[in-house]
Amino acid sequence: MSGRIAQKMNNPLEKLENRFNSLVKLKEEDPYSSRFFIELQKYFIFINDTYPFGDIARSIFSSSSTPSTVRDIKEFYESVISGGNRSKITPVIGLSLFHGLLVENAKKTGLTTGCGKVFCRDNLGNYYYRDKKLKFNKKSIYYHIFDYLYSCPDNKATYSELNTHLAKSGFGDKNSTDKKKERIRNAIKVYEKSDAKFPKTIGEIPVFEVEYGVGLKLNNIDI
Repeated sequence: MSGRIAQKMNNPLEKLENRFNSLVKLKEEDPYSSRFFIELQKYFIFINDTYPFGDIARSIFSSSSTPSTVRDIKEFYESVISGGNRSKITPVIGLSLFHGLLVENAKKTGLTTGCGKVFCRDNLGNYYYRDKKLKFNKKSIYYHIFDYLYSCPDNKATYSELNTHLAKSGFGDKNSTDKKKERIRNAIKVYEKSDAKFPKTIGEIPVFEVEYGVGLKLNNIDI
């Protein structure tokens, strides 16, 4: 089998994600089934044969900073792509972490999952604005607000819902409605004064839009 083939496809990262999502479903059903084993081999073959995934995978396996649960996948991966004797050990632990590292590093090369929105989130919980990674302080209130709104239907939530989420995330509770609103609005002000790489507006549309008397909306528009 050839080392790498620069396949002509519209979105290789999206195809990788689709393959992995199908693999996850089979893993949830039975990680030791023959179907999972076969699809796992196809997943690794696709990685090896699709540039730049093969190079990225080899870099991940060889890095001393890679977690051991990911490096343990190397033997199976190499046995699959060599076409020789298959390893009898099916890697289950560390597979999601390996995929997340693969996607994260692939995006650094300019590939995109093509989520169709200005903001996208990868499997490791990292956010991207127009395919550029946002370096959030994940302990900050505004990150938790952003993360919560991103996951909400229509990307919006009431002040009460946001306050409940913040309380569960370790930021304490606010009893009065005014204090709930004040905390959330102050967090947005901190975001807007933060790193210049964080978008404050999308064209003329604010990233965070206050729906007065209701709550807050994240304007994650289509691109």
